[in-house]
Amino acid sequence: MNRPDVRKALHIPTNHSFTWKSCSDDVFKNYIKQYDDMSGFIMNILAAKIPITFFYGDTDAVCNYLLGQKFVEGLGLKLIKPKEAWILNGQIGGFETIYNNLKFLTVRGVGHMLLSWAPVQAEYIFNQFLNNSN
Repeated sequence: MNRPDVRKALHIPTNHSFTWKSCSDDVFKNYIKQYDDMSGFIMNILAAKIPITFFYGDTDAVCNYLLGQKFVEGLGLKLIKPKEAWILNGQIGGFETIYNNLKFLTVRGVGHMLLSWAPVQAEYIFNQFLNNSN
């Protein structure tokens, strides 16, 4: 994001001299929290028959999968398929629990940056979602 060719491709004006970084103290300090709970939004999406997949790296210290699992369980959705391993290329890729129109996945051995750390697993998850397959 700090390379001139990338900035040009993203149409970032050349007169902006800031240095991009993945986390910003300025944004964090000025962020105004609007919602304490997202479950209402999730339930509205599900009521519209739009499928949802939550995925977490099981070594992610930023967005812990146990909190995600607790959130999903708290929605009170009908359980379609209890937690079991999902397999990719003959190996356990993680675990999945399937509810009515919602899938909760963990990705084995992956932290916060799924796309960078496990692109093969990420592609598999996205293809499963796009093809609406279990």
